[in-house]
Amino acid sequence: MKTWTNRLSAVVLGLVVALPLAAQPGSEDPRDWMTRQQREIQRGVDFGALTDREARSLRREQRDIRELGDSLRREGYPPYEARRRLEDRLRAADRHIYDLKSNDEVAYGPWDDRRPPPPPPGGYDPRPPRPDPYYR
Repeated sequence: MKTWTNRLSAVVLGLVVALPLAAQPGSEDPRDWMTRQQREIQRGVDFGALTDREARSLRREQRDIRELGDSLRREGYPPYEARRRLEDRLRAADRHIYDLKSNDEVAYGPWDDRRPPPPPPGGYDPRPPRPDPYYR
């Protein structure tokens, strides 16, 4: 019984130590991080949370980050330094995406009767409801 308890406690201790290390911020691969950001930008465009101008700005920022990664590799920066610089820029891009998606500017699509698009299927629309312009 004592051996079983010792083994179980060793496994639990191992999990307690390993799980927070695996979930540290910045443990995401920069390529996966950029892919996720591009999906967020496209989702913002699709649902009208980003205007064309905002989306262009965010995509330009994504291109600049990609070029930074290429130049760091070409110039022979140590991997830890290159990763640190890329992660700093990716964090800033995350903030920019969030800020622009949650500002007051709203782009409308082909329905353009000044009503927001329907929420995504099976998803939650985080935007607050817009007032009905026909109700006064």
